[in-house]
Amino acid sequence: MTSEITKYLVHVPYPYKTEDARMFVNKSRRYSKSRKELIFGIELLDTSSLVGIITLQKIENVSKNAQIGYWVAKKYWNAGIATDSIRLLIRYAFQTLRLHKVYANVLVSNKASIHVLEKNGMKKEGLLKESVYKDHKFYDVALYYRLNEAKARKVLHQ
Repeated sequence: MTSEITKYLVHVPYPYKTEDARMFVNKSRRYSKSRKELIFGIELLDTSSLVGIITLQKIENVSKNAQIGYWVAKKYWNAGIATDSIRLLIRYAFQTLRLHKVYANVLVSNKASIHVLEKNGMKKEGLLKESVYKDHKFYDVALYYRLNEAKARKVLHQ
């Protein structure tokens, strides 16, 4: 059994217990210090309410790439929050961290998330057949990516 949000998230347990939250916070602190992962809260400007999380995971400084992960509370779906958050994170990844590529893995059943990735210029790179086992069945995972076009143009002109 899963919630509306966790049914699309691979590594989030349901029900989500206090000990799960503690483990997430502790892991987040360790990874942030080592710069392997950056975790940001998604906050509504008018109310200062935390409505989701967005991350750059598996930050690879040699290959200059990282994986995007995110979730938004169901109450805030279809409000453009995920789209805006991903746009800002991609800009941060490319302009501040100078990454070459960002990518995301999404269950093919998560049509809304696929739409949000595509709205942010991410392209389908491939498909991993039955690569996630969750809720007693296997799921296909679509791979999406976006390259830092400004960085790619600069390299070509050198």
